[in-house]
Amino acid sequence: MKQYSMKFVLNCLMSASLLLASVSAHAWGYQGHRIAADVASGLLTQQARIRAGELLMGGSLADVASYMDDERRNLKRQIPGSDKWHYDNIPVCGNASVAAVCHGGDCASARIDYFSEILADRTTDKATRVFALKALVHLIGDIHQPLHAADDGDHGGNDVSIGSRNLHSEWDSGLVKKLVRYQSADDYALTLLDRYHTQIQNAQSGNATAWAMESHDLAQRVAYGNLPGFACGQGPMSVARLPASYYDQALPVVELQLVRAGARMAMVLNHALAK
Repeated sequence: MKQYSMKFVLNCLMSASLLLASVSAHAWGYQGHRIAADVASGLLTQQARIRAGELLMGGSLADVASYMDDERRNLKRQIPGSDKWHYDNIPVCGNASVAAVCHGGDCASARIDYFSEILADRTTDKATRVFALKALVHLIGDIHQPLHAADDGDHGGNDVSIGSRNLHSEWDSGLVKKLVRYQSADDYALTLLDRYHTQIQNAQSGNATAWAMESHDLAQRVAYGNLPGFACGQGPMSVARLPASYYDQALPVVELQLVRAGARMAMVLNHALAK
């Protein structure tokens, strides 16, 4: 895996514009990332909560959940390949593996492992650990969006038109908005913690590679599998609108993946911040 000096990265970011326009490949969007982070916050141990608060100077996980998207263009300019940290681009058709598509460690699953080690090392300087924490909060959310673990020559559904939108953006934000409706992201996270409280412990298992393959399976069966007219290898396509049956299958998947993302985020942080 390529190694980078986090001090170098942070200096580059501070010298650049703080925020730039977001790009279409963001997973979950601001709302979904905040929900996953809020779920995680509700599952932190007291020790992890204190440590995270110290690193974030009193801020919350939700406050930094979209940091890696906000700074994505700056990072890409300073670290070629860092834009690939947000996904594991596994072909939706066939038997491809994470190892086959994660080159040089530039994929979400590898970066989750990498930043977990950095965060857990208390001999590492604070600024670097803060960056690692922000990265983990975001990338663990990313890898649970099914279209960040699958591709059919269409940039993870970005080139699949759904009316005026695209399939990727529908999974990023459209489906999340349908679930949340009039609740705030914070309130919806509390709803999920209550609704899934008996399933949280079972969700807190596996590793980043396993989570990527789980998301890939959901993309195969639901995100692409239920898409009208989909055929392996056809690449960009257009669908006038998604049928009600598609939403019936997709909405429960999105809800469950947000819960899993938060539960596993807490698992990673509880371990890394235990010392």
